[in-house]
Amino acid sequence: CAFRVCLIAFSWHEMRRYQLNCYHYGAVIDVCAKTCMWTRALQFFSDMMKRKIESSTIAVNAAISACGRGGKWEDALQLFKVMGQSEVEYDTVSFGAAISACDKGVACGRALMLLDMMSQRKMQPNTIAFNATITACAKEGKWERAVQLFSAMARSQVEPSIITFNAIVSACEHGGEWAAALALFGVMAENRVELDTITYNTALDACDKAGNWETVLQLFSEMRLRGVRRCTITYQIAVGVAVRQGWLTQSA
Repeated sequence: CAFRVCLIAFSWHEMRRYQLNCYHYGAVIDVCAKTCMWTRALQFFSDMMKRKIESSTIAVNAAISACGRGGKWEDALQLFKVMGQSEVEYDTVSFGAAISACDKGVACGRALMLLDMMSQRKMQPNTIAFNATITACAKEGKWERAVQLFSAMARSQVEPSIITFNAIVSACEHGGEWAAALALFGVMAENRVELDTITYNTALDACDKAGNWETVLQLFSEMRLRGVRRCTITYQIAVGVAVRQGWLTQSA
């Protein structure tokens, strides 16, 4: 795998007593972060600091990403803060990695602060940054803020992804705004966005909570027709509707 290739090259440089630099470390840390080996990524970053090797944007970005993937969002933000106090320059990836870490740590306020900080620095937030912030807002039930961010994406001409739509539909559904969630689901269908299992499950849940059992059955059937995988959650919602309608008994 890529990690083994990087590690072999890294070890070879050490054995030949080549002078390792931030680019060597950055490459290995980045691969570790992307292959979910966040502990190893942070070990390499720590080793780089101990050797007093001048850091780089790539290396710090990779370390922030590794912290985020490992659920250590506070450490990710600390690295981001240290980055700002050093000569290492922030870039869009730096902000995206830090905001993504906030999403995993359910730190909506911090994510919003970082997004605002990008604007202050005249940096255009990308899809990743918007998606992570919208998801963080959704997790904390701040659906109105999530919708505002979705609108800001459109104004900034940032292309939304399926993750964006899933996050905003989920935000509305969690906020009890089932009508809005279903309206967004309709917008996705009209714009031929490729709907996935998460999208359908969120819409099914919204319909179920709104007491719209007919639409639940319609969407459930539509998933099969479109070839979208139906998971345990999908069947739980459908069976729940069937039980409440008296078509099935609890013992069945």
